[in-house]
Amino acid sequence: MKILFDHQVFTCQSYGGVSRIFNELIQNLIPKDEAELSIFAGLHISNFPLDELKKQVSYYWGNRFFRFPYDRIILKKINNVLFKYIMRASDTQSGKKDNRVPDIYHPSGYSPVVYNWKKSPLVLTINDMIPELFPGNFKDIKIRLENKRKCIERADHIIAISYTTKNDLMKFYPVDEKKISVIYPGALTQNVERYDCKPYEHEKPYILYVGTRKQGYKNFEGLLAAYAGTKHIKDDYDVICFGGPDFNRDERDVMSMLNVLDNVYYAEGNDLQLARLYAGASLFIYPSLYEGFGLPPLEAMALGCPVVSGRVSVMPEVLGDAVAWCEQHSPQSIATAMEEVLIDEQRRQELIEKGKEQVKKYSWSQMAEETYAVYRQITGIE
Repeated sequence: MKILFDHQVFTCQSYGGVSRIFNELIQNLIPKDEAELSIFAGLHISNFPLDELKKQVSYYWGNRFFRFPYDRIILKKINNVLFKYIMRASDTQSGKKDNRVPDIYHPSGYSPVVYNWKKSPLVLTINDMIPELFPGNFKDIKIRLENKRKCIERADHIIAISYTTKNDLMKFYPVDEKKISVIYPGALTQNVERYDCKPYEHEKPYILYVGTRKQGYKNFEGLLAAYAGTKHIKDDYDVICFGGPDFNRDERDVMSMLNVLDNVYYAEGNDLQLARLYAGASLFIYPSLYEGFGLPPLEAMALGCPVVSGRVSVMPEVLGDAVAWCEQHSPQSIATAMEEVLIDEQRRQELIEKGKEQVKKYSWSQMAEETYAVYRQITGIE
């Protein structure tokens, strides 16, 4: 079966949950003898080693591009043109279809490239309803939602990454439930599984935050307020933030106002560096107001780091009882939950052990198998 993956998420994310899902899906489909993968990665900014796939798949086109102002916007436009040109060439060359014409197309984003696709069946992954629930976080919300709606209408089948996402999808869009499959992502990256992970060493014990901070639903300022308001935590622990861009002026102003600028650090890097941060952290904090799945808490659990999370949307579905819950809208509640884990060693060890069991429920290889079963269902190809 010929399967096509595209550039969209790799154009807009250097690291992130959605790009990790597609990277792991591709990596876990490669060993299947019956799967012939074509990847148009385009001119991308991804820190995942996509170029290493060239010799492992049937077709690959892409190069990692240097970062520059407005790179995502510019590269997106260039890649959309290149994608259409390359795919058009693939079925006009010598008047015949070649190996780039897929039996199924599994895009990684929502755009006219997707909803105008007519060459073969299309499987669409829905990760969350964040634009629908938090429209104020997006400058281009009107076109973003219009593209998503048209892609949902075009899709032959939809994969939701949690039951919460499936239910939210059906609240916002008139989708037949029979058209939706729920397939959970995994919990560990393939690379991290190979590492004998040495914990990161910092001058003080630290609390770890992972992911973007700019969108309000991530509730990063709520974390800062909770941290700043608890003197003994601030005195004894730093905060390390991994991922997203470095702190901007507004973030630094907030930190200065809360008198924590010298306690909060920014970090970036690859999977190994992230794994070391998880392994060395005293606590992983996830104060988000909404998620479609939530990979970082599971990654933390897999590497023996206890988790504090808001009891919101998908988190009870994914994390079970392996977490210290907080009321995400309350800095005091966040601080109390952090204290519970940092002060009570017995509770901390209990969460670590429960976390290691919880992550066993999630597997990238199982995700790939279930996704391939959807492909077979839609195409009729075994």
